[in-house]
Amino acid sequence: MRSSVSKVNSNLRGTGGTPLLVGLLVLVFVVPVAIFRTGTLLLQINNRWIWHYKFLSIYGPRVGRF
Repeated sequence: MRSSVSKVNSNLRGTGGTPLLVGLLVLVFVVPVAIFRTGTLLLQINNRWIWHYKFLSIYGPRVGRF
């Protein structure tokens, strides 16, 4: 791990700011995708819970409490 870190540091010193720019670009592209995916996941979970409660409220009194 330490050798790779030192390599990265030497690369940063050698090439100037290009790795930083690449890192920023990666962040700019990856972060929105990650946020979007987690958001859709949360929406799916919320929808499941909503449907679960709807099902319980409709069929719960007939079937009995689970």
